[in-house]
Amino acid sequence: MFRGFMDIAMEKPHMEYTHLNVKAMLELFEASHLALEGEKMLDDAKVFFAGILKNIISSNSNDKLAKQLAHAMELPLHWRVQWYEVRQHILAHEQEDKPNSILLELAKINFNMVQATHQKDLMGIAR
Repeated sequence: MFRGFMDIAMEKPHMEYTHLNVKAMLELFEASHLALEGEKMLDDAKVFFAGILKNIISSNSNDKLAKQLAHAMELPLHWRVQWYEVRQHILAHEQEDKPNSILLELAKINFNMVQATHQKDLMGIAR
């Protein structure tokens, strides 16, 4: 999978990337962070896709997709605290052209309820 995608991208270095291609590259970049020591193919894939994704970000700096890519490249998803990524998804959904307002409101309420529970638990532990 990595090799095939890398071969295509090397043959057509200036090809226009669709949203689907960019999503696939980001997923392959994320997967490359799961490499064990000595897995050269995954190390090569990480460097290769990081370069392409950085070029996409720099050429589309104001684009929503570029902002999502920049956030994703800061730290691999499996290294993040998953619950707090929910906030990022809520913010991204708010910026969509036609957000589902009911779903968005429920997500915010749920996030705030869980956050309040975490704060309450922390205060209990701190005592």
